[in-house]
Amino acid sequence: MYFERKSGTELVAPLTLMAIVMVCGLLNLSSSTATSGFKGLLARQFIWDMFAAGIFVATAFVGRRSLKTFAYTIYAASLLSLIGVLIHGTGPGDVKRWLTLGPLRFQPSELTKAGVISVMAVYLSTVTEKETRDLSKLLGTMLVSGVPVILIALEPDIGTAGVVLLSAGCLLLIAGLNKRTLLILTIAGIVAMPVVWKYGLKDYQKKRIETFLSPEKDPMGAGYQSIQSKITVGSGGLWGKGFRKGTQTQLRFLPEQHTDFAFSVWAEEWGFMGSLFVIAMYFFLALIYAEGAASAHSLDTLFLNAGVCIHITLHAFFNLGMVAGMLPVVGLPLPFFSYGGSTAIATALLMGLAEASKNVSLFDARL
Repeated sequence: MYFERKSGTELVAPLTLMAIVMVCGLLNLSSSTATSGFKGLLARQFIWDMFAAGIFVATAFVGRRSLKTFAYTIYAASLLSLIGVLIHGTGPGDVKRWLTLGPLRFQPSELTKAGVISVMAVYLSTVTEKETRDLSKLLGTMLVSGVPVILIALEPDIGTAGVVLLSAGCLLLIAGLNKRTLLILTIAGIVAMPVVWKYGLKDYQKKRIETFLSPEKDPMGAGYQSIQSKITVGSGGLWGKGFRKGTQTQLRFLPEQHTDFAFSVWAEEWGFMGSLFVIAMYFFLALIYAEGAASAHSLDTLFLNAGVCIHITLHAFFNLGMVAGMLPVVGLPLPFFSYGGSTAIATALLMGLAEASKNVSLFDARL
């Protein structure tokens, strides 16, 4: 059977944390778009959030014997949609990141994160510890992550490509990648960096990196977002200015304040304490899956739960680092908080698969 589960009580904790972050995100979106002229975004995000929550619950009831099929289906769908983006994608200027299907508009690279992590989890659960020490045995795993990374980089979306690559690398480390293989891969990455810089990055991406440490060198250009974000976050103080009372937000000094820089708005209105609250929700959400990996009864459960923990942690780390001006602007959203349905659905899907893998009451310990 495709859907089997005796009980859903173990879903309460992650679903509750997800719901809290979603409510905070909707509240934040209401404020960040209050003076923007954007209409319908709040209702649209509410629908996406409800759909994501439904996806999480439904996927958590997937039978363990169907996990492998689901993982490869998600991966195949993400690859096809990435190819579709390069052919018929939409976006500003030369950037192609979205596919439009009737009234729906989604970002395939977000689905790819779930596809790569789930397929790698299934694959690595069948690889012996000895094989993880053999670089030639890991070529299949590298292809699983490498192909979508290249397709995403061609959009171009270097931030998302980097997160997919980092997620895959973390899973390989957990699988027992030895020091020699790790050294070879590290050297290869270092050697490739000049090539990526010269041929893989657009001029505006290079400018972002160059001005990340000193945004004041280009305050009205590449450094503008970072400068305004730091001003917005800092102006919130300890307790914040209050709901819809953030001057930076309401006067719209901050670009992309409902998407990539949504947390800056929250920090201005709810301050340091309010920011700690949201960060704590992500911490506990990641902790649930870290504990799921630590207590895993099988390798597929271990890698799926570790993958979710890595996914949530990387997004929180890069987004919060970006809004605080400690990392370059990479355009990574906060799942369930930033505006957009693609990230929410992909994260919920991945979480659901991890929850499904924990259900051993009806199945053997391995796929």
